[in-house]
Amino acid sequence: MDIPEAKDLETFLEVGAFSWNWMEPCIGQASFLILCMQFGRNQLINMGIKPYTGALIRYRYKRLLGLYPQYNETVMKHWAITLSWEKRRKPVRPSGGGKENSVDEDSAKEIVKSKSEKIITEVLKKL
Repeated sequence: MDIPEAKDLETFLEVGAFSWNWMEPCIGQASFLILCMQFGRNQLINMGIKPYTGALIRYRYKRLLGLYPQYNETVMKHWAITLSWEKRRKPVRPSGGGKENSVDEDSAKEIVKSKSEKIITEVLKKL
């Protein structure tokens, strides 16, 4: 679209009409794309498929099986499904000055691994 001449852009209404005509195709296409994505996601949910959550649970399940191959796969799968994401956050410890620093990645992995092993052994003892 060509920019109109200065005489055609004298009022705010004319400028508004030009800017709307310039942006409307892009906004319309982006809005339609978002609408189609929302519709597709809802149809997946209606069919019983969990698009994002299912992928996260599968990743967690495969990772747990890799870490603990000695345990029962069914128990590990059910535990991966019910595991809260809140418990998986990296531990935070306060430092001087009132700021908080995250524990380094290796320490956080060790903490999560030790907690996971404790929970798994407790579950298996109950079986």
